Amino acid sequence: CREAFTEVRDIPLALKNTMENIKWHCKHKSEGCKFTGTAKETEAHEKAGCPEAQVICVVPNCNVSMKRKALPKHEGEKKVQTKHKRLEKEEIAKLDMDPTMGTLVR
Repeated sequence: CREAFTEVRDIPLALKNTMENIKWHCKHKSEGCKFTGTAKETEAHEKAGCPEAQVICVVPNCNVSMKRKALPKHEGEKKVQTKHKRLEKEEIAKLDMDPTMGTLVR
């Protein structure tokens, strides 16, 4: 019995039920998330995208970091929309360039 456990078998039903009902905090609790739920509920919450999680804007080269819940406001700001259009045009231009000739390929 001095070997490491590799697998847990035959968990007593009472223990299994207790474990399934333990309430867990979201891993983003330190960032302000107040969600608590069972392991399955917490996993689903985090997978769906905790609103308190830090994210980076998905527009290439924008690189602004914010909480997920602030992303719609960020994307909705006129100044940011102008910046995003410029950054997207720059990325498209890079894709259109022939790397050996430095000219447009279209």
